[in-house]
Amino acid sequence: EQSEHIEDETLERIAGVLDVSLDTIKNFNEEAVVYNIQHNHEGANSGASNIGAEVRNYNCTFNPLDKLMEVIEENKRLYEELLKKERETVAMLQQVIEGKG
Repeated sequence: EQSEHIEDETLERIAGVLDVSLDTIKNFNEEAVVYNIQHNHEGANSGASNIGAEVRNYNCTFNPLDKLMEVIEENKRLYEELLKKERETVAMLQQVIEGKG
């Protein structure tokens, strides 16, 4: 970890684990990464035009709890429908059995 030079074999193993090329590790430039983060971070261009503003709008337009309750109610409705069909099937089978008995 603290050595100035790392063997290519070790770098190749690290690159494999990180799923990057060996050249990516060898040519890593910390200054370029910092520059990229600083200039592409949300809000870094706060004075820029509103082009693409809809992409940056992360405000929720619905109440997630309301959506959850809608899904729960729909599940209940479907379950009741399934039970109704099951009861109808059981009643029909009972009639078939009684008719043969």
